[in-house]
Amino acid sequence: MALTGQRVDDAALATDRRTGVRREAELFGSPGSRILGLTSLPAGSARAGVVICSPVFKEARTNYRREVLLSLALARAGIAAQRFQYRGTGNSGGDPFLRPPASSARPSSCGTRSSSRGPTSRRCSGPGS
Repeated sequence: MALTGQRVDDAALATDRRTGVRREAELFGSPGSRILGLTSLPAGSARAGVVICSPVFKEARTNYRREVLLSLALARAGIAAQRFQYRGTGNSGGDPFLRPPASSARPSSCGTRSSSRGPTSRRCSGPGS
């Protein structure tokens, strides 16, 4: 896969020259407990979006490659895919067993919304973002 890449603030960007799929790696959240988000975006507008939630423990390691391949296949099919690493795991910071304060706990929103012109993509948001 031929990728071109760049780094912008806390995000790394790469584009596959052959398929046009864009890949982004971004840290979001509060300092000390930032979470790594990994996004695969189609060459054009996304017609839908999904969040891929990894399993934990041993299964996280054995499924990692499958999740990467799934996110790339979805992006090639026109669907934006967001993966992430849980707090305190992989390249995400913080304590995996520490619960966030009740004031910062709010539902996460991500994906696409529909309008009369079809689905439109939007940025993901969640506690601390």
